[in-house]
Amino acid sequence: MMLKHNHNFMRFWHWLQGAYAPWTDEKMLVDPLPYLRTGPGTALDGQPKFDLTKFNPVYFDRMRSRLIEARDRGIYAAVQLFQSFSEKKEAVHATPGSRIPTTEQITLAILTRKKMGRGRST
Repeated sequence: MMLKHNHNFMRFWHWLQGAYAPWTDEKMLVDPLPYLRTGPGTALDGQPKFDLTKFNPVYFDRMRSRLIEARDRGIYAAVQLFQSFSEKKEAVHATPGSRIPTTEQITLAILTRKKMGRGRST
């Protein structure tokens, strides 16, 4: 379809959590994701927690095959590893199931550390 319409650029991005999205309260599962889900423990979506020390080869193999296919068709590809689409902008807390803190949570942590005299001034 892209070639048919003379498009030659595609952005690949990944979702930041295994379930849920800011536009719905219904559970929306996303798989595969960059990290293996080995636990210990259970995440908010009912699946084993992510082990952030173990990459998921299925995720990276799929991304690589899609990038190779784009290259072979003459399509430029950008890989966007971080995005804020899966955050609830009006809330301080991330979308349920998120493993990445929101911008607001990071800012709050920095301000709290500075107030307690533990942050660096710039």
